[in-house]
Amino acid sequence: MTTQARAKIGFIQAGASGSDRGSPRHLQNLVPDDVQAEHVGMEFVMDFRIGSSYEANIPLIGKKEEYLRRAPELVKERGWQAVTVMGAPVELLNPGLLKDLQAILTVPVTTAASASSTALRAMGARRALVMTPWDDSVNSLLGSYLADTGVEAVFPSSMPFSSIAEALAMPPEDVFSFTKRAFEEAGNAQAIYFQAPLDYFPVLAKIEEELHTSVVASTTAPLWLMLSRLGLSYEIHGGGRLLHDWPSLPDA
Repeated sequence: MTTQARAKIGFIQAGASGSDRGSPRHLQNLVPDDVQAEHVGMEFVMDFRIGSSYEANIPLIGKKEEYLRRAPELVKERGWQAVTVMGAPVELLNPGLLKDLQAILTVPVTTAASASSTALRAMGARRALVMTPWDDSVNSLLGSYLADTGVEAVFPSSMPFSSIAEALAMPPEDVFSFTKRAFEEAGNAQAIYFQAPLDYFPVLAKIEEELHTSVVASTTAPLWLMLSRLGLSYEIHGGGRLLHDWPSLPDA
């Protein structure tokens, strides 16, 4: 028997529609049975082998107008009731994108970074260890963004990779070791925020249990936020405490 969808939501990713980086398999597995989620790619091509994280993401610069054109088209064509622009660099390199989208869309819209910041605040975390595959050229932009939303970002003191491609190739157990070391160095971080697809998901439960903390991820936070804004709540297993405990939206 087919479950009737209570909501239809969309994720707009920067890369190709079929890319695991933009629409990770684990995210689709976490979507409730009565929710229909679709992933559409903008088809921008980034070279993650470039050493500088900023230079690797240069193809995203100046793309705000394309998102402002494409997002309303997709919402209308596909009947989305809420939409997320994935990929923090998209917003970081196109300042004002979220505000402009909110001005033209009649459905809830968020971004990876905005949803994650909102989730951190909902979980009571005002100081978070931020784990990314980037160097300071992009991390500094994200840190400033989070500070403007009321979240203090703490980044690892050193990175065990020299490019985004190397970071994304790290096995989950190496991601865990890296995260554990950084969390211990961070001191009093109240949560861990995974931005961009480091392969954390296979060790998510281990991170929360062994480090006695909560994980907010840029892949799962938009799911929580969009459904919350549609008046829905769930108790989803396997996606960390955010999706299991399903906190209420924080006050603006």
